[in-house]
Amino acid sequence: MKNQSFYFVLFLFFSVHLTCAFFKSDCRKNNFCPVTFMRGTGYAIDADERSLETRVPVNSKILILTDMNGKIQNANGPYGNLFTKVVWEGRELFLHSSDLSYHKKIRVIATMGVQISEKPELNSKILGTLNYNTSVKIVSETDPDRKPNSFVKVTDDQISGWALGKNFTNEDYDVEFYKRL
Repeated sequence: MKNQSFYFVLFLFFSVHLTCAFFKSDCRKNNFCPVTFMRGTGYAIDADERSLETRVPVNSKILILTDMNGKIQNANGPYGNLFTKVVWEGRELFLHSSDLSYHKKIRVIATMGVQISEKPELNSKILGTLNYNTSVKIVSETDPDRKPNSFVKVTDDQISGWALGKNFTNEDYDVEFYKRL
């Protein structure tokens, strides 16, 4: 009986350990990593915080690595929060956060508001509407040049979804302020 109890406890321990290890992963596990594009100089560091000689070119497609809850993974060390963990051309590295459009603020410029869709498709299910001049954060993108029919995934902490990028402007331009002048 003691042997059975021992093996049962051992079994439970390994089951829980393996289950926890199974769930502790990043966004690649479920293929839901945010996509963004390089906007800045492409300064990168490796996991050991060594500067890389190679610069990531502007408009390069970047996968932002988040944990399973969508939280950004940053580098360690005193300046870690300045560097976001990403995948570029199959290589894990850290890019300076200011060079990425991920989580940058933009505003709704369409006076009729913007419909937010479930998928980056014109006929996708509508999740809701963002009003004119609403400030949102970029979560993901489909095109580096933000062509008129490219989509951008945004969130305002109440709703998240896809909309046409042409309906937004960067946050520095407050349309309500300029409308009054």
